Amino acid sequence: MKWLLNKRFAANIILLIIGAGIVFFYTLCGDSCAYLQGTIFGIELQYLGIVYVVILIFFNILKNGLIVLVLLSAGIGVEVFLIGYQVMNSTYCSYCLVFAALIFFQFILNLDWSRKLLILVFMVLGFFCFFIFFEGSAFPVYSRTINLFVQTVPAIKTV
Repeated sequence: MKWLLNKRFAANIILLIIGAGIVFFYTLCGDSCAYLQGTIFGIELQYLGIVYVVILIFFNILKNGLIVLVLLSAGIGVEVFLIGYQVMNSTYCSYCLVFAALIFFQFILNLDWSRKLLILVFMVLGFFCFFIFFEGSAFPVYSRTINLFVQTVPAIKTV
């Protein structure tokens, strides 16, 4: 049983390091990621993602499985909301979807069925926190500004 825990610990750390890399590469993305913007309390999601990964690494190192499970459960709720947001807006970010897949995989890896109620409560809590506090857009940032000083050119009349 101890060897299984050590492999799970190693897998958790490796997945989290990959997740941090994905969040880093997201910041460099100029594709559909440029169309998806989001914040919680004015903090961009990419920074929250890095903090989330660092906290998960910290509690994995401390081998506190309960807090890891709680954080991953909340993360599942958040990812369900964010994937739904992408589906509703028909704009998809491959980095965000891969990060979500890593969170789902890590959740399955750390799943403890004896804590079903705890898992459900934190999934719902994560989902509704984002439902209430998430501010996002699914269109290019430059299109948010409106130029009120557009000069019109009269049409040329032909005879």
